[in-house]
Amino acid sequence: MILQRMILFVCFFAGCLQGKAAPKKGTDVYVVIYATYKGKTGHAGIAVDKYKIVYHDVKTASGIVSKEDTVKTGELLYYDFWPNDDYFNKVRTAKDIPGIFYKLPEKLFDEITPNSLVSQGIPHKEGYACDGLLKMQTSVHTDFTLTHMLDSVITEDKKFNARKFNCSDFVLLALHPLLHKKIAAKEFTPFTFSTTPNKLYKRLRKLPGIAVLKNADAKARGSFVGQRVLYKLFQ
Repeated sequence: MILQRMILFVCFFAGCLQGKAAPKKGTDVYVVIYATYKGKTGHAGIAVDKYKIVYHDVKTASGIVSKEDTVKTGELLYYDFWPNDDYFNKVRTAKDIPGIFYKLPEKLFDEITPNSLVSQGIPHKEGYACDGLLKMQTSVHTDFTLTHMLDSVITEDKKFNARKFNCSDFVLLALHPLLHKKIAAKEFTPFTFSTTPNKLYKRLRKLPGIAVLKNADAKARGSFVGQRVLYKLFQ
């Protein structure tokens, strides 16, 4: 119930893509994609602009007045979701298992930026540049509400389920209110259909208002079965 209220609250502020609210120029949300490719499972995460309050003096008829403004710092808050271990078989794929949520950076002087994601990747797991980076314009209110919602999901400590709630499902949970519609990004994986990084990238890539900062078309065109399951079997 708490999560549902949070999502509705995000919807209230998230008119940025349909003209319901005037977004402050340059505020964005980013989707980070590691493609399922040549045996790699793939991954998806989401990043939101960080902000600071700045004060400036404004001359008015009654004198100088100090006003505050919310401006982005150029750095990002990055969120993603992982299983506590990466071993899956036919039975375990359908089971709820402990998951690990990350909110980065964890250290004060570390920083994540769009450029660092493109050139270096996420700083805690993959260790190489992301394959794809997508951007959509939002608003300051939307970003604050979105981070609050994501923080609430982390507090709920949801279980990881490869079929029902994996890293790509976590990203979609955040995106649905921003896009004002549900995006289906499932494809056939062994024994069922699951949301995958490749399918997520391909579906988002086609939407209006989505800017491609790093193109993953070549790597993300393959299927999960072909690039993960069969590739592993025949190597």
